[in-house]
Amino acid sequence: MKIIRCLVFFFLLIILNACVTEFIPDIGVFKEFYVVEGLITDQPGRHTIRISKSVPLGTEASFEPVTRCGVWITDDNNYKYPLTETSDGIYVTSDDFFGITGREYTLNVEIVHFKPPSPTRIVDYTLRSFPVRMIPVPEIDSLYYEKTELRQEDGFIFPGEGCNVFINTSDPLSECEYYRWDYSETWKIENPGFEGVINRVCWVTNNSEDINIRSISRLSENRLDHLPVKFISNETDRLRERYRIIVNQYSLSEDEYKYWSDLEKITEQSGNLYDKIPASISGNMYCTNDADIQV
Repeated sequence: MKIIRCLVFFFLLIILNACVTEFIPDIGVFKEFYVVEGLITDQPGRHTIRISKSVPLGTEASFEPVTRCGVWITDDNNYKYPLTETSDGIYVTSDDFFGITGREYTLNVEIVHFKPPSPTRIVDYTLRSFPVRMIPVPEIDSLYYEKTELRQEDGFIFPGEGCNVFINTSDPLSECEYYRWDYSETWKIENPGFEGVINRVCWVTNNSEDINIRSISRLSENRLDHLPVKFISNETDRLRERYRIIVNQYSLSEDEYKYWSDLEKITEQSGNLYDKIPASISGNMYCTNDADIQV
């Protein structure tokens, strides 16, 4: 009995004296580089480009804007479309701008500073994208839902019914091989009590954050059926009153598809001990006047 007590006391000492030390690995990338985010579609309206600086690994994620840049888009017909900075690091096109399928577009960014006291504008770096051709994208054939049974043995806390949202799409002209989807969902929340409350009914809108991409380059037929877009469990209030989802379908080049695929592996397949370490993913932009500047 004394031996058992000694052993227990010994193990307790080990546990109480253990400590956790934060480990920040050296991933071999610059601590700070430029981040350019943007999307051009064939839909009219303002298109947004976000320009910022990265934050080091191990620090709190934040948006570090790069301001007062010169930003413009050019196409293969030598048209120039300037963008305006509406807030720090946010640059937008005019309301009547939209991309045209078959055309090639290039994004240009000048990183500048001003030498006081004179308003002299000095260009530090020029960032440029590789030309990207806008590939035609077919319409979504159908958007529909199916109910599914939620069971406790499958890991759901509350048994009952859930909902899966699917799409079917096809490309009879075989012009698009790589796809991406995102969505915007809106649902109604109604407070059953407090009849006299002014804001008794609320509407909530949420944009998708998941990366949803597919390639049909190796399929025998240019169509995708029963493709899952959104799963809704009974643990949310989305389906209690009224629900709407708008799904957008995009065409991608092979390089764009590879970029999104790499991003998916880094951002969504992480959290365990043996997952990939977060790292930078190079896109289609580069610095024209300094090869050491990473974008």
